[in-house]
Amino acid sequence: MLVPLLLICGAVGSAAIVAYGTSAQLAQFAHGIQIIIISRRLEWPMVGLSLALSGVLLGITISGRRSVWWLLGLGPVLALFVRGFSATYHPAAALLDAPQFVAADQVDANALANLYVVGLVFDSKPYAVPYRALADAPVILLSAFQKRALLIWSMTANRAVLLPLERDTPPREIEVVSRPADSLLLFDTRLGQFIVGVTGRTVSGGIPVGFGVSIPVHKMRFADWTRLHPDTLVMNTNTKGVTTADDPVLPSLKFPLAPSSLGGETRIGILATTEPTAVLSDMALDRPMNVQAGEVRILLERDPKTKALRAFDRHLKEDLFLTLRPLARIPRGHPEAAMVDSDTQSLWTLDGRAVDGPLKGERLGEIAVDDGLYWGVMKFWMPNLKLISSQ
Repeated sequence: MLVPLLLICGAVGSAAIVAYGTSAQLAQFAHGIQIIIISRRLEWPMVGLSLALSGVLLGITISGRRSVWWLLGLGPVLALFVRGFSATYHPAAALLDAPQFVAADQVDANALANLYVVGLVFDSKPYAVPYRALADAPVILLSAFQKRALLIWSMTANRAVLLPLERDTPPREIEVVSRPADSLLLFDTRLGQFIVGVTGRTVSGGIPVGFGVSIPVHKMRFADWTRLHPDTLVMNTNTKGVTTADDPVLPSLKFPLAPSSLGGETRIGILATTEPTAVLSDMALDRPMNVQAGEVRILLERDPKTKALRAFDRHLKEDLFLTLRPLARIPRGHPEAAMVDSDTQSLWTLDGRAVDGPLKGERLGEIAVDDGLYWGVMKFWMPNLKLISSQ
């Protein structure tokens, strides 16, 4: 009696790992992400073990050494395999290769005008990918001549990451494992590395082998993107999926939130600095503000036209770190000037150009800001994330 019982328990346990081991719900528990990773690595060995144990039980039953009633114990094994490989419980999210793009004048601009898109510039060409298309195809391969990049969309994090691929990296070996903690979790079956969708990095925080540093993308309404890039290409939105999300959605937050005075749904912007740095999306910036993130000195401001957050590196050259302040009055002959630096008294515009003074002709490097993200989600995946306060 003990032998068939052990065989059934082993087969059921192995099948249970296949069925539930990569569930996004595991992120609620301590070491949940590690459990998902281990379960995916062991998925096929567990399938083989479960089938082998089931085969042994079937063999000793057929040989007459045990009652055929023991075969009822294989029912849960079958049910668990059905759940583990069923599209009902694990909707397919395969890589979309070579998506169809059309010119902006070939789409119904009025119908798309108020819908959100992920805008990006790849190989000097602007592209717009509607949220509704990404909801059904969250991993997209973009190709332009010899360049390729992977666009990864985590819908409930409102986060898009564009990762350039090295020439010998086969993108078809990238699969979506799960969606824990409001992020896609990808698995490179060739190299055995896991990639976090909201960071574009490995779970340990490193740059994935075969990929480059993420390229900045923008999230805005289609009308605003086409205003900036009239020649943009638009991804065909005639998707066949059942999911439609035209606007940002709130995160599920089904994971432990880091202790903070901020709520998990608080919207933030992430600055593309060496040290992870965030600012509140609704930060009151009635004037440019000088801040520092690690070793990087930053000028924070809000675009007067679009109200979007903008950031500039105040390190101009060698050991010159500028401190800028708003002008008390507009100088004659330079109506575009809005700031003056205290080091050289040069005049600066809000887009980081020096228009008068010793530094005339110089320009501050802009730091990309990914706005509209959620504090709880980003803090979970980026534990070292620091928040810049306006105080």
